Amino acid sequence: FLQHFCVFNGHIESSCMFRALPVPTSHIKQAAREAELDRDSKRVRLVCGETSMYAGIDSLTAIIRYRLRFNPYDGSIYVFRDQSGTMLKYLHWDGQSFCQGKRRAQSGTYPWPDAPEGEIVEITEREFQYLLSRSIAPTKDRKQT
Repeated sequence: FLQHFCVFNGHIESSCMFRALPVPTSHIKQAAREAELDRDSKRVRLVCGETSMYAGIDSLTAIIRYRLRFNPYDGSIYVFRDQSGTMLKYLHWDGQSFCQGKRRAQSGTYPWPDAPEGEIVEITEREFQYLLSRSIAPTKDRKQT
């Protein structure tokens, strides 16, 4: 038996018990292929405006559902940015639970669309990967001596 913490339908289960069963290799390979196809079809939605990075899964799903009028369980990746532009928080439903990630720029800021607060801007997943990895704009130029 394995014990872990999980989030299911927005509720945190302190310890879910399940029994690990052996899975045939063919099923693992098929699941990996399906995950690859599914990953390519995900929508990435940038939530314009500023969001508190203290917001947790429940707060972010409430913003998605009630303020933006989207279904947080649709499998899309929702990306939020803080006031200073140095942190991103992203959330998506993988079919069983919410996955939440957070990125912080050590120096510089993440580029963000100039759109009204609460507006959604869709980008491709490839653009999202670029945003997470290499798109930090420097905040100050170094002085030349």
